[in-house]
Amino acid sequence: MASRDSNLAPAAWRLRLLRLFGLILLIIGAILAVGGFKLATLGGSPYYIAAGIALAIAGLLGLFGRILGLQIYLLVFVLTFFWAIWEVGFNGWALIPRLVGPFLLAIIALLIMPGRHANGTSTRRGWGAGATLLLLV
Repeated sequence: MASRDSNLAPAAWRLRLLRLFGLILLIIGAILAVGGFKLATLGGSPYYIAAGIALAIAGLLGLFGRILGLQIYLLVFVLTFFWAIWEVGFNGWALIPRLVGPFLLAIIALLIMPGRHANGTSTRRGWGAGATLLLLV
């Protein structure tokens, strides 16, 4: 019984962190979508609207305790990486404001993501971390 209780404690903390992260993503997503709409009406990139909506969806899923929210966020991060390269090229100073915040959130998402499914099989979290690292190198 003690081993079962010790396994529940990390899961409970992970769920709380997932829900908190979901709330953060929901807030960021709402701000990006509204600001992106204003930017698009002025002739700017519509990417912020799409990214904001996707982050809001990821945040809602996170609030409901769904790991899918983290996976959606990581997908948005990869798309943001390619969008930033497309928009400004390899100008390091121009990439910093577009990628530093999303990168930090991607690290948090990877740390919150569980290492095993409920049935005990591996989630292959290392592949996601490796792919994210490879994109940034």
